[in-house]
Amino acid sequence: VFPIYNEQSQIVGFSGRKINDNNEAPKWKHVGVKTKWIYPAFLPQEKTVDKIIEEKREVVLVESIGDSLALTDEGYANNLVTFGLDCSPSLLNYLCSKSLDKIIIATNNDEGKQKNHGKIAALKIYMKLSQFFNFEQLSIQLPHANDFGEMRQREMSFNEWYNIPQSPQEVKLNVYKEFCLANRSSFQDKKLNKFLKKIEDYE
Repeated sequence: VFPIYNEQSQIVGFSGRKINDNNEAPKWKHVGVKTKWIYPAFLPQEKTVDKIIEEKREVVLVESIGDSLALTDEGYANNLVTFGLDCSPSLLNYLCSKSLDKIIIATNNDEGKQKNHGKIAALKIYMKLSQFFNFEQLSIQLPHANDFGEMRQREMSFNEWYNIPQSPQEVKLNVYKEFCLANRSSFQDKKLNKFLKKIEDYE
């Protein structure tokens, strides 16, 4: 069980992880208003993640605490958990309050499945953040496995994931555009059209 702290060092919720093989129970159980959580930014420790993010001017957005723990163990403590497939208003407000050079969106990678829900979620978050940040500040870098925990289990390189060669912005935007159009039914038409127009204006 992981306690969730706010900026005043008060516990505002708990997130619990199932550790047995009971398939009837949910994998994660949250107690509290998770849409208001900014985890693990304010965990009481010598240097908070909030301070690390401010110093690095960079943050990685992940789906779960398990991903956060794996990244932290590999030296990437500047991460925040979305607790799902969206960026909550509270998390968005937090990001906007910081002077950030880069926001890496790293939701789970469901590449082996018929529909890559993790990538679709990443594009939705990217679309939302692009209303407040420049394209140059945003990057989608999904794990090289299903999630970062699996990357650790398979002893895959986190440095290779982090330092993946970046395509020119125009190329990346065209890739995102093609993916969105190929999965149009997964996006709201109004938001998608607004995003596609923004890409056209950028080009």
